[in-house]
Amino acid sequence: MNEKTINQAVALLRFPLMVGIVCIHTDLRIPCPVTGTLSIFGPFIYIFKNDICFPVLDIFFFIAGFYFFKECRFDRTLYETKLRKRCKSLLIPYLLWNGMTFIAVCLCQAFTGFMPLLRKAVVDFHWYDYLLVFWDKQLVTGIPTDFHGPLMMQFWFVQCLMVSMLLSPLLWLGLKRLGWLFVVLLGVLLVIYPYREYAGIKMDAFFFFVMGAYFRLHKGLWKVLTHPWVLALCWIALWLAMQWIPEFSVLYCTAYVLLVLSMACAWKDKCMTILHLQSTSFFIFAFHAFISQTFFDVYARLPIHWNDPLAFFVFFATIATNVCICLFVFGVMKKTMPKFLAILIGGR
Repeated sequence: MNEKTINQAVALLRFPLMVGIVCIHTDLRIPCPVTGTLSIFGPFIYIFKNDICFPVLDIFFFIAGFYFFKECRFDRTLYETKLRKRCKSLLIPYLLWNGMTFIAVCLCQAFTGFMPLLRKAVVDFHWYDYLLVFWDKQLVTGIPTDFHGPLMMQFWFVQCLMVSMLLSPLLWLGLKRLGWLFVVLLGVLLVIYPYREYAGIKMDAFFFFVMGAYFRLHKGLWKVLTHPWVLALCWIALWLAMQWIPEFSVLYCTAYVLLVLSMACAWKDKCMTILHLQSTSFFIFAFHAFISQTFFDVYARLPIHWNDPLAFFVFFATIATNVCICLFVFGVMKKTMPKFLAILIGGR
């Protein structure tokens, strides 16, 4: 296993992993009593989203840590250089997407009285709310059930990634002083403190970011990726164990991350046709939420008589439609406003 193979595998994964995130945010708005009558779709969607799609986010954190420490060294100059680059690739898109969404929310409240995404009237904002809406929406609305994160909910991932990178000197110090014990320590903290209560602070983000860095620093571990069938058996065994002991979820997600990377390394030559779609991944990540929200509203209003075959068809058709619309809009913007698009996706 060499670095070129891993780079090709990561490039190959970007688009399908982003489709996995679209799957997470696809909701048919089926009422709970009806969901209980769907004997196949109900259990399937629970396992599919929680055990297959959600760990996709851990893969992105792992990859981010792997490439952030690619030089296998760390100093102040390198740190400042990396932060400047991440301002272009992460911070500016983060501010632009949330800023455009906030403007749209303001216009919607002003002309229709409808309050999408933000359950507080902008006219009631304090001066600091205009800043907090970019960081923690719950602090703006004061509603406990609101999500701890920016106005565009999916950007919590970018938020946590930026915090991890800001704290990278401390993470690097922990890796150099404690080595694998530092990774284990973060894993234990993840088991003890699995849920995020503050915007930008998420233990699994730190854990997989550091694991990716540790994997980068110890190339001898790369040979693990040459045994996908062994990783698959471990993944299945840990999934079964997780049903009785939830704390095994950390090990399960770790096996999942390594298994997906291993499969991508093994199949990279057979799946090259989707490689050209990798440039669309960040745009899909940012834009798909608008389309998902439209589908939410439509499904909530339609008097649909749900059954298992219909639920399966609508679920996957919604995902496919969402992705196709994103690709279409991306293609139109690439032809009509390529410079603006490049800024929106961080120059990817």
